[in-house]
Amino acid sequence: MKNIENEIRPVNRLYLVLIMMIVWGFGLSFVQAQEIQSMYNQHSMDDLKQAVMHRQAIFDNNRNKINDLVDWIYKLKSQTNDTEFLNILDNYQKKLIALKGGDLSVLGDEIKKIEWEINDEILKHNSKQSTSSNSSSTITENKFNTGDHVMTSTDSPVRDNPNVNANELFRTSSNQIVKILYNVNGVFYAIEIDGKQGFISRNFLLEKVNQPENQNFNNHDSQTQNNDEDQLIYQSAIDAYKLGDFPTARKNIDKLLTKNNDPELHYFRGLTLWGDKKYNEAIADIDQSISSNPNDPRYYFARGNLLYQMNDLVKSLIDLTKGLKLYPYNTDAYFLKGLIKSKLGDNHGAISDYDSILKFHSDTIRHNYDLATVYNNKAYCLITLGDYKSSLPLVNKALNLDQSHAYIWETRGELNFRVGKFQECINDMSKAISIEKNNNSLFYYYSGLSKIKLKISGGCEDLSKAGEQGMVEAYDTIKKYCNK
Repeated sequence: MKNIENEIRPVNRLYLVLIMMIVWGFGLSFVQAQEIQSMYNQHSMDDLKQAVMHRQAIFDNNRNKINDLVDWIYKLKSQTNDTEFLNILDNYQKKLIALKGGDLSVLGDEIKKIEWEINDEILKHNSKQSTSSNSSSTITENKFNTGDHVMTSTDSPVRDNPNVNANELFRTSSNQIVKILYNVNGVFYAIEIDGKQGFISRNFLLEKVNQPENQNFNNHDSQTQNNDEDQLIYQSAIDAYKLGDFPTARKNIDKLLTKNNDPELHYFRGLTLWGDKKYNEAIADIDQSISSNPNDPRYYFARGNLLYQMNDLVKSLIDLTKGLKLYPYNTDAYFLKGLIKSKLGDNHGAISDYDSILKFHSDTIRHNYDLATVYNNKAYCLITLGDYKSSLPLVNKALNLDQSHAYIWETRGELNFRVGKFQECINDMSKAISIEKNNNSLFYYYSGLSKIKLKISGGCEDLSKAGEQGMVEAYDTIKKYCNK
């Protein structure tokens, strides 16, 4: 799969710089203002009614969800006399009731988060009761929602933790046997227990165990691997995938699909096709998965990434947004959204996505980005918007985290050029050039311009080096400054 962490900004950003200079220099004329205003058409009353009705439907759904959760809490409270746990439940009940006073049409993520937290508190409570040998106060009713299952990456069917792998069985601190489905965010794991699916904190996984007698797990592999032969075929597919042997993995998946048209198998086959850069075929498989199970965010994240590879940016953005509505903590998806929005010229939107990464980022798992790049990209969006003051601490933060990326030095160098710190720009561009020996035309361009501004030698030579790499603007600048 393509690693996108070094894909920073649209290649035509120089044109954006020139456009911004023109706007700053002359402002918008009255005619231009009228043209912009004419872009917005008046909506009909039917359009407005439809929008209100849609918002009301979301509001009503979330209100019903809160009512269900409050009822659930009452049931939980009837199962225990633990004062501490009762107080915790009371607090969550108050939070849910308080949410009713807000705009429920935009609070779906907050409601879902509370539900997950309650599930985790149940596990903590049961662990405590198990330790104290007070099994009579153990909570037996967990509220598991199969539509909430997520995976934080789309570049592998299983994201392995060094000690916890998908399809393994673990004993929990409450002496229950659970099956690991996949890593959620390095802190929680999606699990299956007694035919139900939900989440568990890694802190409550004690030891790996073998398949216990008289316990049935009903996720996709128990459906498709109903005998030893199917289990071996599926494991062979996983092993081949991990080795990058996508055709062999796909051959094994095809065998299983002749017996069961499982959406998870189509998803897996789509990933193998992605690995072979057969994007259209991969999307066809992911389409099948979404058609069978439209509530799994992994499928939207995968298709969004594939569409990005095909440069279908708008459709990619739509899928990533759908996935994040189902699971709003996938920071890799926010990163890709930020890149797409920057390419589309939506710098404000990109900044919002980078802020979401900084809000939800976890150091406990791998990502398709690094934090230094996130701070750099946000800084460059602000530079493009002309907010130099806000961008400086961000790019400095990026350099504090990682000084090995040439593009971060270039970002600060360009910022220094824009604020008239030409010697500082030269220093930063020199550092960038020392790191990136090729494809460094922009570094030479700003270095050359800065030297010309300072009236020191070497400026025209730097511009020439930028032009040699195909930057037409460099030759235009040479004609302006170097042929006198």
